[in-house]
Amino acid sequence: MRRLSQADRDSVEAEIVAGAKATWGYYALLVGACGVATLGLLQSSAAVVIGAMLISPLMGPILGMGLALALVKPNDFRRAAIALALGAILSVLAGAVIVWISPIAEATPEILARTRPTLLDLAVAVMSGLVAAFVTLTRRGGVIAGVAIATALMPPLAVTGYGLASGDLGIAGGSFLLFMTNVVAILGCVFVVARAYGFRPARRKRARWEEIVLASAFLLLALPLGFSLRDIAVEARQSLRAKAAIQRAFAPDTARVEDVRVTIERGTLSKVRAVVITDRFVAGLPGKLQAALGRQVSVDVQQILTADAELARADRSALANDALAGKQAMEATPETRLRTLLEDAATVDSVRDEGGMLVATIKLKGEGGLTDYRTLETVVARLMPQAQVRLVPPPRPLDPIPFASGRSELDPAGQQAVEAAAWALQRWGIREVRVTGLADSRRARPSTGERRVALARGQSVAAALAQLGITVSDVTGMVEPAGRNAAPWRAVIQPAPAAKAE
Repeated sequence: MRRLSQADRDSVEAEIVAGAKATWGYYALLVGACGVATLGLLQSSAAVVIGAMLISPLMGPILGMGLALALVKPNDFRRAAIALALGAILSVLAGAVIVWISPIAEATPEILARTRPTLLDLAVAVMSGLVAAFVTLTRRGGVIAGVAIATALMPPLAVTGYGLASGDLGIAGGSFLLFMTNVVAILGCVFVVARAYGFRPARRKRARWEEIVLASAFLLLALPLGFSLRDIAVEARQSLRAKAAIQRAFAPDTARVEDVRVTIERGTLSKVRAVVITDRFVAGLPGKLQAALGRQVSVDVQQILTADAELARADRSALANDALAGKQAMEATPETRLRTLLEDAATVDSVRDEGGMLVATIKLKGEGGLTDYRTLETVVARLMPQAQVRLVPPPRPLDPIPFASGRSELDPAGQQAVEAAAWALQRWGIREVRVTGLADSRRARPSTGERRVALARGQSVAAALAQLGITVSDVTGMVEPAGRNAAPWRAVIQPAPAAKAE
């Protein structure tokens, strides 16, 4: 690579140093660019956001920092860094103020796209930084507009302001990490290109500490960005896995899986939430999905029932249309409508009207837990908004509350089980229970710590039940020999001896 002459280097340095100064014009451009970026993000308008990238002056201080580092000029570096820091703070504050006064404050796709930077973003920033350094140092301004768009310095700061204004520190932190990624990448590229073109300190032939500092900064950035890329990849794989498991639980061509969302904790799947549009309710769906995905996974799948499949085909003949009309006439009363909705999923023992509320005693067809009964009630209530509906499951032992090995606090699966138990107790009219926390031990005589874990599990369940309106009369802990039970890490809820159904 041909080095620039001393005269060219002096001229380029003077231009970059001048562009790195903090002036009133610099701050005015920042406020304008941030305003355009914030409004574009709130409207999810890519064109407006691109316009903000073009007018943002933040590239000037970053170029100044990179060149000052290459020339080892601490004073120039400090002035450019101060200009960048003040500009970033002003941009974040301007973005936050605009979000505060804006009637639209929803997190749009343009905002969310800048909250989870990865190594891919670092790669984009490096390539953009190389081009930016090259066109600046060689004065080839023909592609400078494209460079401004590619480096994208202003939108992440606007998203940081949005995150602070909305109180979402996750959004604020992720977008600021993206901004710092761009800054460090561009600064490093300017340093490398400047050294290649002959910008070196006059009294040294080789660089020392500045290269170590840059390499360390890149490494510190690469670690969280690498973890973020890994998490996104894991999330994508688990989302496909969860969607496939849900589809297998339904008969072919009877359901459409919508809006699958997964939660990853410590690299493993912990929660699945989805909406399924189906013409036939599937009992025991959470249990089937946990068998496929893992017992530790909390499952929340909303089944939205469409028109009955047979009735949907009824318009193929006049006779079928008559049958459909007859059935619709039968469904004139809420009670008949409720029985019709439940007939495919459950056996209806009775339906009674209690002060305007329809109370149906049912039993699911096939296997199903209390969570399935609760889900079915939610689905029916959605399909009958004009009536209040309560489904009562048959009396049965409450499902054990699961805990992670060695833990005493409720995880999402445990919380879901507690909520299902409280729902069933309320349907049965039972308001008072006792809770036993269980743990296992490989010792002949359980240790004090094992007893404490067992009791703490019972107390965690009792506290959760109390918040749901269930009175807990007694909480105990019990330690069992290891291997006696298939799931020793759990708690058990039982009606209190004096409790009677209302």
